[in-house]
Amino acid sequence: MVKGMYFFRFSIFNNLSPVPNSVVSLMKNGERLTTVWDTSGTDTNDMGSNAVVIPLNVGDNVYVELQENRIVYDDEKNYNTFSGFLLFTM
Repeated sequence: MVKGMYFFRFSIFNNLSPVPNSVVSLMKNGERLTTVWDTSGTDTNDMGSNAVVIPLNVGDNVYVELQENRIVYDDEKNYNTFSGFLLFTM
């Protein structure tokens, strides 16, 4: 990784489940940048997504974090995604 401005995007999939909610956050070095929260309801499928543009230094760590006691739906069809790319160096 190089020092620069980066774009990150993530999406989650939640389906009807007895677990109350899907709560996923985009994190940078342990700091929450943004969150997607989806409440299970009478509809069977929901998607949520969010994105950020942030400056990063060499050694910074960006990742998504599923909140404790929450779930996202996964049946190996890649509904949940996380991606990022460098916009420009600084």
